[in-house]
Amino acid sequence: MGSIRKVAVIGAGNMGGAIAAGMAKGRTISTENISVSAKTEATIGKFREKCPGIAAYTDNRKAADGADLIILAVKPWQLSGVIEEIKPVIDFRKTIVASVVAGVRFSEMETMFGTPGAPLLRIIPNTAISLMKSVTFMASSNVPENLYEEVADIFREMGKVFRVSEEMMPAGTALASCGIAYALRYLGAAMKGGEEIGFTGQEARDIVMCTMDGALSLLETNNTMPQQEIDKVTTPGGFTFKGLEAMENAGFSVSVAEGLKKSM
Repeated sequence: MGSIRKVAVIGAGNMGGAIAAGMAKGRTISTENISVSAKTEATIGKFREKCPGIAAYTDNRKAADGADLIILAVKPWQLSGVIEEIKPVIDFRKTIVASVVAGVRFSEMETMFGTPGAPLLRIIPNTAISLMKSVTFMASSNVPENLYEEVADIFREMGKVFRVSEEMMPAGTALASCGIAYALRYLGAAMKGGEEIGFTGQEARDIVMCTMDGALSLLETNNTMPQQEIDKVTTPGGFTFKGLEAMENAGFSVSVAEGLKKSM
């Protein structure tokens, strides 16, 4: 099995399209060595407008043929049919297959391919991958270490990669893949609250986004945990203290934890 030079993304929807678009911005895989597929011409047309240098097909087999790395980014109920379709062009002596389909285990994919011991990856990024800002979790099965690192390097160009066991994939999905929606839900709630206390919608949006950017910068620059920075601005009985107390009394932290648990 050689190096990873050609990559196919099967399923150019929100996630698959974001992966391909992010990959095209990197330097590890050249744009002309990336191919994608989607079910409809409409989806392919939209993708071609965004990424004109990437080969795009409605034929999954044509997109996958000759790829060193095939990334399956389809709906769970479509996976078995897609695998059946592309099996004839896959030689596992030359090709690694990666799945971004949540909840489908390696053992299930091996059964679908009919190839015990096939080199497989499970990869869970989030949609910020198109901006090179993803948190991506990777688990491997029967993939040589050097090739695992090659694939990881592709995704490291698009954000931060965490290697985990397959058992930790649901937790990673909850914390970072679903988690990006949860972070946005907080931002949306803060923006709405900003309007309720007198700012315009646009003002509230700008203020909340700048505030969040500053909060993240504090953690990164100071290498601290959130509570350490909270303690610096919280005086007992002060405005921040009262606000945090009200949020906790309304179940803020408990709700976040419960949301994460329900996502697994």
